[in-house]
Amino acid sequence: MRDFFAVKGINWGSLLLAFLLSLSLWVYVTVQDNPVIEGRFEVPIDYMNLPDNLALSDKADTVRVRVAAPTNVMNTLASSDINAYADLSAAGEGQYTAPLRFQLPDNVELVSADSTEVVLVINQLATRQKPVTVRYVSSEPAEGYLALEASLAPNQVVLSGSEDRLNQVEEVFITVDITDMSSNFRANLPVNVVDASGNSLLGFVTPQPALVDVLVPVVTEQPSKVVPVSVTLSGAPAEGYVISRIVVDAPVATIFGAQSALDTVDYAYTSAVNIADA
Repeated sequence: MRDFFAVKGINWGSLLLAFLLSLSLWVYVTVQDNPVIEGRFEVPIDYMNLPDNLALSDKADTVRVRVAAPTNVMNTLASSDINAYADLSAAGEGQYTAPLRFQLPDNVELVSADSTEVVLVINQLATRQKPVTVRYVSSEPAEGYLALEASLAPNQVVLSGSEDRLNQVEEVFITVDITDMSSNFRANLPVNVVDASGNSLLGFVTPQPALVDVLVPVVTEQPSKVVPVSVTLSGAPAEGYVISRIVVDAPVATIFGAQSALDTVDYAYTSAVNIADA
């Protein structure tokens, strides 16, 4: 090998030195143009693999971390790019301490975290059914229009969480804004759960379903009248059977029109319901 180098007449030592100097210069320039800097972020904590029969009664929501990254990476880095999580697969009822784990993007290093573990309070899972109410950001539709009572589907949800957190639930509601609307408002809206102070309990209490369909009828503002609903029947029941009672989901209806026309209406009639051989 030495004879080969000698025949070629190449000074390999000088060539290697030149290469190392060039590499050092490139690294120096790169670092100067794009130095590594540090930043602090508030990162939400994800709690994973909690057994189905348990619920969190107390927990930390976030952890502050300090990370280092090249300037061009740090300039676009967001809290959502950093994952902090605790594996609760081995958790049991009572106080439980879980280590925090972190996942970071490429070229980002964790320098420190305000906490490397979380202390949790865990209790048995309980459920409770609650009605859903409507909160209006504004209940004023466009001028000349009137909003009628909202209808929800479903109008109740099942809440799951620890018993102590369920006891704190003050209201379950959706938020509706019908500002300046001149037609019916329809939407599929998220369910909110709050305590008596208005604090959200959604981190501890889970509504099922989490979304509710809402309809707020918006009609022209004119005279109205509430009348009973009368069911129109067609046909006759099977032999040996009689109609003992008729139950209507909405026993009354609100009708609108000129006052002279309203004065002539005593009932709102349904479309014919066929009960032949029922």
